Amino acid sequence: MARMIPNYDDARLRQIRSHGERMLYIHLRDRLDATYVVYHSITWISTSSARRACDGEADFLVVHPTQGMLVIEVKGGGIRIDAAQRTWHSMDGRGTEHEIKDPFEQAKNAKYKILEKLKEVAEWSRLVQGRASIGHAVCFPDIANAKPLTAPDRPIEIMLAGENLSTVDSAVTKAMTYWSDTAGGCEIGKVGLAIIDKTFARSCFVKPMASRVIAGEEERRLLLTNEQYQSLRLLGRRRRVGIQGGAGTGKTLIAVTRAKELAANGMRTLLLCYNRPLSDHLEAVCSGIAYLEVANFHQFCERRFKQHSRAYLAKAKSEQSVDDLYDVQYPLALYLLLDEHPEHFDAILVDEAQDFGDEYWLPIQIMLQSEADSPLYLFYDLNQKLYKRGNGFPISPNDEFLLTTNCRNTKHIHRLIAGFYAGNDFQAPDIEGVDIDWVAIEGPRPQAAKIARIVTDYLVNGGLSAQDLVVIVTDRRMLASSIEALAACPLPRGIHWSDDAKEQSQRVRIVTAARFKGLEATVCLLWGMDSIDLAEDRMDIYVAASRPRNRLHVIASHAIAQILIKQLS
Repeated sequence: MARMIPNYDDARLRQIRSHGERMLYIHLRDRLDATYVVYHSITWISTSSARRACDGEADFLVVHPTQGMLVIEVKGGGIRIDAAQRTWHSMDGRGTEHEIKDPFEQAKNAKYKILEKLKEVAEWSRLVQGRASIGHAVCFPDIANAKPLTAPDRPIEIMLAGENLSTVDSAVTKAMTYWSDTAGGCEIGKVGLAIIDKTFARSCFVKPMASRVIAGEEERRLLLTNEQYQSLRLLGRRRRVGIQGGAGTGKTLIAVTRAKELAANGMRTLLLCYNRPLSDHLEAVCSGIAYLEVANFHQFCERRFKQHSRAYLAKAKSEQSVDDLYDVQYPLALYLLLDEHPEHFDAILVDEAQDFGDEYWLPIQIMLQSEADSPLYLFYDLNQKLYKRGNGFPISPNDEFLLTTNCRNTKHIHRLIAGFYAGNDFQAPDIEGVDIDWVAIEGPRPQAAKIARIVTDYLVNGGLSAQDLVVIVTDRRMLASSIEALAACPLPRGIHWSDDAKEQSQRVRIVTAARFKGLEATVCLLWGMDSIDLAEDRMDIYVAASRPRNRLHVIASHAIAQILIKQLS
């Protein structure tokens, strides 16, 4: 059995939209032996000498250490070729014809682009001695015999039809032999296989935001869901895309993964967000990656003011009558600076885009290297729009992609936050977890004492560390008094309370929902529910309750606890 990348289970295999690709995937997997590696649906971005981004994709890349590489394009349905017009058409099951691209040209172009991409890797030319053998072929799974399609540029040796699927190992060997005999080429060996893996199937891991995990739940949570995988494919093909989804659907994970991919392709990439604690975390995750800059919007502005001059901010204040430093004057100052000191990125990604005001988008867009070709990806959840700003996203509704599955929280936590989510598509995760801990106590001081006891139990008996635990105060007006109340409740082992959202080994954080937005923790304790309006402050509750991955404790009065519990029934 061949090594398949991705290695789909039955459920994900059914998600492949093309019936032909699905059938070929199964036969390649089952008929080829373990020396083969089969990559399905690989995509890449190349940058030309004119700094224009060019997309590339291939349905299948089959690799063997001694026989070489074979790119296979799949075209389902019946096939009609008009030689006079040089056009291709496919016919679906209803007899309707659709004009398609020449699949042999597609496969040939992909072959050369793949080889170019491999040559960009320094180790390839150094470790793979000579010209690697690479060819292309086309599979027509829905026609019985491919002989009627033969032509000088379409020899039968590089075509597969329905009759070849049951013996696809022989067909692949024949196609690979055809290209090695006609074009020559050296063996790529195990070293070449490793470089191809590194180039087209680079594994990624985004560090969990807390240092410890609850292992049974985390194993499943860290895997990209099929939905996230499809969104990454979408980002590989489109230039302007909005990725929308509820809390925990993986928006930040996808943003980081895509930013790293673009930077790895030599594209100067900017990853922006709104929340400073989130940008601090993202900078740590992306530390040391060439061509990638990470910042929150105002931090990015400050870096450019420091580089050039703060006079642009003073000028923006004098020209703008609206006394709004962060949402009006900063964006205007950045625009004025860029007008005199142009700066361009090959790709820009914006997390927490729902918190970006309308004035932010003009300077962001003029930093794109090419308005038409440079990727601009926005990630947002309108349910987390804690700041009253416009929604003037530079993305059309046709370019939006919806993430629907919560893959951060447990089912019990999801049930609570779903009640505060405005929208229809927000599915529960496949992680059961434990019940929410409803702690009904009257008064802030007794509540603070209970919070300290819960935290102490996790530290002493639960095997968790201080940075795994976060107290989220849902009523931001109560933050100062909450910190004061908890300060009177000492913690064990030299651990202290902290109002800094950044992880610290000996500090348990006390933060507002707005301050912790975009971040997550193993255990969260929600406090300050008694003094807020459950309807008016719906977003604050939604943001706060969606931060814990594994355990949620809600500390409130009996009356508020009963209202929330009743909402779940």
